[in-house]
Amino acid sequence: AGLSIDIAITPLDDIVNITMSGPFDRWFGVGFDNMMMKDTYAIVCSNEPNCFEQYLGNGTIGRRPAKQEIEILSDKIISNVRTVEMSRKQIITQNDNVNFEDFYDFPSYPDVIPIIYSFGTNDIFETNASHMATADIVPLGFDNKTDRSNLTASFTFPDSHQ
Repeated sequence: AGLSIDIAITPLDDIVNITMSGPFDRWFGVGFDNMMMKDTYAIVCSNEPNCFEQYLGNGTIGRRPAKQEIEILSDKIISNVRTVEMSRKQIITQNDNVNFEDFYDFPSYPDVIPIIYSFGTNDIFETNASHMATADIVPLGFDNKTDRSNLTASFTFPDSHQ
């Protein structure tokens, strides 16, 4: 199974809805607005009960903000594909989280950002986690073609090299 991400941003409500799908038996993650791991806000889904936000380090898993901002709306496995729907505020401020600078502020206007992604060789995301890193940096384009006041973006990543 590959990895896909769908994002819907509603700036007027300060809400981002994110749906990530990937292999049910391996961790997978997406990092936003950077071309390398260092200092990148990422969302990771692993063997833990919920997906989580992570601030990646330079070739390391980095650190997990103590206070998570994503809310898991649903988490299902169908035909060996795990699909997780989550929501969070579009912009995290110091009033929301003491580590607000670790979070990515999703755009309010059409934009293209680089994203990075990776899959694990198993479902455990930990220091020195074995993974199939991809050197691919892909552009994620947010547009408002379907609704003038809202932005959407979608991407299906190349297969996970099973």
